[in-house]
Amino acid sequence: YQRRVHGDMLMDADRNSLYEAALKKVLSSRPGAVVLDIGTGSGLLSMMAHRHGAGKVYAVEADPTLAQLSRTVFTANGLTEKEVTVLRGYSKNLALGDHIPQRVDVIVTETMGGDLFSENMCETLDDARQRLGKPDVVCIPRRGRILYQLVELAQKDVIGYPSSSPFAHLNPVIGSCYASVRTGFLDYTALSEPAVLFDFDFGQAHAAEGYSTLSTVQINKAGTVHAALMWWDVELAEGISLTVAPGTHYSTTEHAHWSQMLQMLSKDGFPVEDGQEVALWAANDCLSTHMELAELQPAATFVDLQ
Repeated sequence: YQRRVHGDMLMDADRNSLYEAALKKVLSSRPGAVVLDIGTGSGLLSMMAHRHGAGKVYAVEADPTLAQLSRTVFTANGLTEKEVTVLRGYSKNLALGDHIPQRVDVIVTETMGGDLFSENMCETLDDARQRLGKPDVVCIPRRGRILYQLVELAQKDVIGYPSSSPFAHLNPVIGSCYASVRTGFLDYTALSEPAVLFDFDFGQAHAAEGYSTLSTVQINKAGTVHAALMWWDVELAEGISLTVAPGTHYSTTEHAHWSQMLQMLSKDGFPVEDGQEVALWAANDCLSTHMELAELQPAATFVDLQ
């Protein structure tokens, strides 16, 4: 699994070139910066940081096989321990003054999951920034957003089982979950414009209890709402963004390590008219996102934490 996933990431030219552009931009104003690379994997981002002027890079990797691989890669590329130090383990276990002698200028990580935070990036960045970063530490990525639009599905059993299935009784539970999809292979009709659901600043601490919001969605095409299609984008550095939106290669490439997400809102469908306003509740616990149509849920469900 690790070999396949990292192969997909290394073959992702868009991801790699955007991260390199971000590191180049950030480090151009911080020559000799100390960089913390969280989840270094094969060591690609650490080598990019060194190439663009980092004075010292600490490459953190929890997986022992990948940690050893990164050491091999660094050596093969002529990098010494003085330039890049590999630290095996989780960044939350690093001790300032022990594992890392000084606070860092830049924190870079590519630990975005399918639901942006499903690899625990939110908590990881909060911890590293507060314990290991300088007061003016720069995080790459610097911001992240979760976006969505309401859709009608041609095939309602994209998530769950047909009513004739002996497993159909599981649908109420499955319906509250979401699935990874590639919209290039999904037969759907958009019933609303793309909109921002949550917007996160990775330079600020996040609420431990997570976030929820009750918003109004404008329908722009009559139809039947079955699901919410979700995706994310991140601003790696000012003016440099990475998105996994529908229409990007993440919606059509089978071996891309990211995709879009689909959450069922009503398996039977919720009829809507052009111009209608629909109330939508959403929550994010800094790990995953959940959405519900307010009209189909008790009013007591909704608590606005923003």
